[in-house]
Amino acid sequence: MTRRFQLFGFLFLMSVGASVQAQSPCPPLLPGNPTCYSGQDDNRAYYLIAIPEAYNGRLVLWNHGYSLSPPAPLTQATDLGFPVVLLAEGFAVAASSYRPDAVGLGGWAVADASIDTDNLRVRFINMFGQPSATYVVGASEGGIITAEIAEQFGVAEDGSLNYDGSLPMCGPLAGGRRNYYGAFDLRVVYQYYCQNLPRPDEPQYGKHPGGHEDPGKLPHHRPELRNVCNARARSGPGRRPQSGDQPRRLLHRFDR
Repeated sequence: MTRRFQLFGFLFLMSVGASVQAQSPCPPLLPGNPTCYSGQDDNRAYYLIAIPEAYNGRLVLWNHGYSLSPPAPLTQATDLGFPVVLLAEGFAVAASSYRPDAVGLGGWAVADASIDTDNLRVRFINMFGQPSATYVVGASEGGIITAEIAEQFGVAEDGSLNYDGSLPMCGPLAGGRRNYYGAFDLRVVYQYYCQNLPRPDEPQYGKHPGGHEDPGKLPHHRPELRNVCNARARSGPGRRPQSGDQPRRLLHRFDR
């Protein structure tokens, strides 16, 4: 019996020590006199948790939008989404940077990021107990990550809810590939009518123009090409006779 108590005491001290070690300064200007905890998980994703003094027992997890920059420690209030409103109302808020990819960058990380945020939910429970309600919110790429979390982790194996609500905001919910179909269509239609990115007599783009050694030399960086097909941008001698029809023709192309 004594050994069991000793083992329990050891494990308790270890868990408390881990929590104390994770406690960190909060980002400036956070309301609610919160206590913050930060660190890095086993997948090298950074996390930040803020719990207000008047904690209402509810947790909001935030998913940020697309960033190619390498994941870094979360030190700004904006890393938590909308903490000014939530912390003032008593909600705890938490966010993950998401793990780096194979070369150490961020990028399109829907599958991994959904796991990282759900791992943060579990971490919060292990540190502070089960919230009375858990919500997940995100915008842009964070919107589709939020939807992925709701689909993959919304319900526990025993049928109970891991998340009581989700709010994907302006997320490309059709998925990465389908989301770019519209952009590709717009590019093709624009070039069909305007024929100036590049012009017919200029070197044509390769498959990866973004990798050009000097992006300033690419035609789409030249100021004189801007708005050349927009009737509102040109008037007088510099306006092409057909430019007035371009917006109507472009819109008609998409309405067919």
